[in-house]
Amino acid sequence: GDNDKIKIGTGGDLEIYHDGSNSYIANSTGNIYLADTNGAVHIQAKLNEESIVCAADGAVTLYHDNSAKLATASGGVTVTGTLTADDLEIDSGTLSVDATNNRVGIGTSAPAHPLNVVNSSELQAEFSGYSHASAANNARAGSGSIRLGSGVGTTGLLLDYTDQGQTVGLIKNEYVGSGDSELRLQSPFLSFYTGTSA
Repeated sequence: GDNDKIKIGTGGDLEIYHDGSNSYIANSTGNIYLADTNGAVHIQAKLNEESIVCAADGAVTLYHDNSAKLATASGGVTVTGTLTADDLEIDSGTLSVDATNNRVGIGTSAPAHPLNVVNSSELQAEFSGYSHASAANNARAGSGSIRLGSGVGTTGLLLDYTDQGQTVGLIKNEYVGSGDSELRLQSPFLSFYTGTSA
């Protein structure tokens, strides 16, 4: 009957019972072990709808609405779908995401900027997409640029490559507040600009 308990152990350490609304397995000592050495342990939210499957010598898989979403593997973890988290730290600070402040850190667990990269040995970065210096050629797949600076107006240092029939590689100081302070190194020719003229 309801609230009657099955008690197992000298002191009744394990109890199985139903209280009229819910069912319970209550343990007062040690741990609770579920094991199936022949196949897998299945925990189902309702009959034939998987929630957790623990395979012997294999993966532990978490399900949502009977669809696998996260599974352990010999090399790590596989996530199916979108991983959503307020804060995420991977591999002890190698990659961290501060979703609250919209920051990503590489080599730091506490990113202080939208993209914060810390590396004491060697830093390699690759950005591609379009030419900032020659926007008319943005549709060309070979164009790309890197801009360093505050991102306000044209302030910053520009490294730019344009595939416009005559390919152009450009290193340029984009601070043009006065219009007469510019350093430009540009291929296929080399020039020094003190303003808008060579």
